[in-house]
Amino acid sequence: MAEVETAWSQVEAISSIISLTLDSTALSKARSAFCTYPLDGYDLFFVDQMASAGVSAIITDDVDFIYVPNIDVYTCNADSIGRARLFKKLE
Repeated sequence: MAEVETAWSQVEAISSIISLTLDSTALSKARSAFCTYPLDGYDLFFVDQMASAGVSAIITDDVDFIYVPNIDVYTCNADSIGRARLFKKLE
């Protein structure tokens, strides 16, 4: 737990927290984005709120975010890294 607490504190120190508003506008945007990105419902809302807040990077182990253009993904998830390599999204 100490390791997790240390890592979490580091993430909090370098990250921005954004509000997530779930209203009819957000639902409409999520429905439209669903046809564009292979994301689940929660992720569709996150991508919209990130764009609204001007956030272009995310720390996640969720493989779905590698398919979204203009978002830098920071992960140690081997599956995400492998898929990013396959789709030539590694820098």
